[in-house]
Amino acid sequence: MAYDFDEQLAQGHSGERELDGYFQQWYQIEPVCRELQLLGIDRKFTAKDSGVVWMVEYKTDETAGRTGNAFIETVSVDTADKKGWAYTCAAHMLIYYIPPTDEIRVLSVERLKTELLGSLGKYVTRTIPNVRNGQAYNTIGACVPLAALEPITICRRKIRRQRAAA
Repeated sequence: MAYDFDEQLAQGHSGERELDGYFQQWYQIEPVCRELQLLGIDRKFTAKDSGVVWMVEYKTDETAGRTGNAFIETVSVDTADKKGWAYTCAAHMLIYYIPPTDEIRVLSVERLKTELLGSLGKYVTRTIPNVRNGQAYNTIGACVPLAALEPITICRRKIRRQRAAA
């Protein structure tokens, strides 16, 4: 089964809204221009107490809650030989959101690149079929156990979301 790019994008936007709502208590949050998005940056966070600015990339991973693995994308589009976000992300921090568990992991992008990328070969690699505008391609990444992210994790939190009544 191929993933539909637009459906995945919608899930990502939903995660972005959740994360913006959660982090706005500490940060002034601004979406960034398309050029910065292409560099792997989704938001500019300005700390309300200190004025310190962080460039942030968001990743929403529904599957990680079930599998216990983060999908670290190494190839974004195989047919275009386009590198994945693990190599191209220019943000300071990566906020990895796992909606089924309401868990957020704030990761250092620099440490991800210097400490994790070199060891991705020891993890299971998955090729994920995708379709965008009728064009088929694959995304490739390593399935990294969430526990293996601990050394590059700045903090872990739970979002306290309002659940819909049953």
